[in-house]
Amino acid sequence: MAMVVPAILEDDWSSFKNRLEAIMKIPGVKRIQVDFSDGQFTAHKDLQISELDILNPAFEWEAHLMVKDPRAYFFDAKLVGFTTVLFHYEAVSDKSEIPKLAEELDALKLTAGLVINPETSIAEVTPYLDSFKQISVMGIEPGEKGQPELPGTVEKVKELRKAYKNGILEVDGGVKISNIKELSAAGADLLIANSALFDTGLEGEKTPADNFRDLSNAIL
Repeated sequence: MAMVVPAILEDDWSSFKNRLEAIMKIPGVKRIQVDFSDGQFTAHKDLQISELDILNPAFEWEAHLMVKDPRAYFFDAKLVGFTTVLFHYEAVSDKSEIPKLAEELDALKLTAGLVINPETSIAEVTPYLDSFKQISVMGIEPGEKGQPELPGTVEKVKELRKAYKNGILEVDGGVKISNIKELSAAGADLLIANSALFDTGLEGEKTPADNFRDLSNAIL
């Protein structure tokens, strides 16, 4: 069954800490994604890996690098305790470097992940799939929380699942109660949730734990 993975996208240490504390109180969370942006690949600059304390080893941690120079972040990611590092296909101008970057992550005993933006076709990244243990499909434009899923995301996940049979397939962005079952059925193993976890509703009655449970149950 697909797993719901809470995500953190914050631009300062205090906000990160508050969001992290809330996530770590949610029963059933096993894996957490943290987003990092350099203000060049996306419009906004967020908290940097070097600003983090050592991460709690009770969880699996993945770093989503929305940056122009992903290689510069690999060693810091290892130091603080990330186990998976994902970088964007579109961020690498020389595509021959993509397998080399995956090899560098492997050498650091990190799971190498490749992220595909909405405008990038599966055919374009097919030559690189075998270099990675995890592929992430962006269901939104990277960098902003709360965007709706873009049309064609489910079909893209299905197409990728056919080409990428044995690796971990992730969907990041736009994951909601209304589409999570369909995304899981299309072949997603990991479903990244940010706004869907912290949307409390009009009355403020829903907690992140409630939303995590509802999202997980909606997959069934």
